Amino acid sequence: MPIAPGIEACVADISDKGWSLFALGDDLQRQVSTAYEAAKAFFDLDQKSKQACVLPYGCGYTPFGREHSGNPALPDRVEIFAASARTQNVALDLPCGAGCDLHARMMEVFHSLEMIAEDIMRGVARTVALDASEQKLAGGLHRWSQLQFNRTILTEPGQFINTAHEDGHLLTFAHANGRGLEIMTGSSVLEPDRTSTAFTVMPGAILSLLTGGEIPPLYHQVRAHSRSEHRLSLLFFADLDPQLCEPWKKTSANRDIDIASRVLGNARRFGMDGFPPD
Repeated sequence: MPIAPGIEACVADISDKGWSLFALGDDLQRQVSTAYEAAKAFFDLDQKSKQACVLPYGCGYTPFGREHSGNPALPDRVEIFAASARTQNVALDLPCGAGCDLHARMMEVFHSLEMIAEDIMRGVARTVALDASEQKLAGGLHRWSQLQFNRTILTEPGQFINTAHEDGHLLTFAHANGRGLEIMTGSSVLEPDRTSTAFTVMPGAILSLLTGGEIPPLYHQVRAHSRSEHRLSLLFFADLDPQLCEPWKKTSANRDIDIASRVLGNARRFGMDGFPPD
């Protein structure tokens, strides 16, 4: 299957430097912009209304204090609203119109990013193993991926919103309406160019294991730059059906490692609920 130029460049960047910026097309830009508008409306609600919008699997609303980047004593300084294919129908029954609208807008973005992430995944698989069976990966992200909005609670400039970590997923797509994201490349800490028209694409532990360690997970953190603003970030966590997690390249890096169990247990590492086995 031919690979689109933007996907091809992203695959090359991930393979060569360990991360990439992926430009949004016009339709996805509109979807993202609309989702941000819905997120602002939702997060501005009173706390009681937000807390009524809880969904299964850690989706819907999660207040500050639960998610962390590896240390439960240091929760990420965010409140959260998450959406997934598994909650698309049940979200219709949320008691809050703003919550229903936000979930619907996020699912439009979800479906677009799912297709992009699948193309990138298949491109990476082809790069590391020419005989990789890409066709079996088709649709493998749908029930195992999640789209998440984070809104920061007010934080002093220079302090961490979340500390250095890798997300443990296959791929993370990160977008924000303000500065803060920092990535670790070698011994350097880099602040990627932030633009409303691109996502930063970061490989996680599952992609690293599938590639036999050829692509390492990207560690990153978020630092506050303004105490007077609630930074909004949009994160797509792409994960693969555990039943499809057969390594594309077998090396000592993935020998005797149960990748499927890593997918199933990853959310609990960060204090959140995950998806149960199908």
